[in-house]
Amino acid sequence: MVIWFLSLGTIGLYYVSQDLSIFNAINPMNAVNFVIEHPFISFIMLADVILATTGGEAAFRKTSNTKRLDFCFCCFNFKLLRSRSIFIITS
Repeated sequence: MVIWFLSLGTIGLYYVSQDLSIFNAINPMNAVNFVIEHPFISFIMLADVILATTGGEAAFRKTSNTKRLDFCFCCFNFKLLRSRSIFIITS
């Protein structure tokens, strides 16, 4: 397991060192500019975040009570939300 994560980390560091513009993705000013330029789409995306978080959490609490599944379900919810947001932006 340690070898796996070390190899993932070294490969990731190699590719990040090739193109440092990756760090622009975590710049919060990009999000602020998006909200200013596209207020309606931002409203829809924030509504999706709230609905996915509360609805997914409520559905999960009814079905299970384990912490491991809770984390997996949140990751799955995030993937669905991200794909829907990308669809809204590109439409």
